Formats: sequence, structure tokens, C-alpha cells
Amino acid sequence: MNNFTFYSPAFFAFGKDTEYDTAGYVKRFGGTKVLIHYGGGSVVRSGLLDRVKESLNKAGIPYEELGGKEEDIPVLVDTLCNGNGRPGSISGFVTLNEEDCARIYRMML
Repeated sequence: MNNFTFYSPAFFAFGKDTEYDTAGYVKRFGGTKVLIHYGGGSVVRSGLLDRVKESLNKAGIPYEELGGKEEDIPVLVDTLCNGNGRPGSISGFVTLNEEDCARIYRMML
């Protein structure tokens, strides 16, 4: 991976039913599409994922889901780097190849 710097200020909203405001937060910070990344199944079992998606759907904000556990890393990397016919890298401020993506997922899980 090439050297790079990354600045990522964080905003946290805590409290009852704040997940229903997800779309409002996306719009507040100028977002137009969301990547929902999650690990195990508790977010699904609790219904939280459905409530977040409901908020995004009502606001017409498109999203992609990327859920999984460490054993799912090869599939996650393939989806992220090669999904929807995209080339095998992610470009933006930095360009990541499949090996870079796998390393990042291992750090996140």
C-alpha cells in the first residue's frame, strides 16, 4: 500500500430510536450513498439493521451492505474490489488492491 494520511472526524449519536435518524445524519454531512458494514448477526437479530435501512429507504438514500466475519474476508474483499463489474481496486484519495482490502478487513474484525 502507498503511504497516505487519512483524516476522519467522527460524529456519534446515542439515545433511544436514534437509528431512525440515520438518513438525516447522512444528509447533514453531505452523504449521498452509504456503505453499511457490520460483523456478526446481532445487528440483524436485534432489528437494528432493518431500522437503519428503513431510514435510508424513506429518504431515498442508496446503500450497500457488507456484512461478515473474519472467515468471510475473501468474499468481502471480492465483493468490495470486484463487485458490480468494477475493476479490482478501490480508488479515491488512495488506491487499494485486493491485498490491501484484506488487510484492512482483518484489522476491522
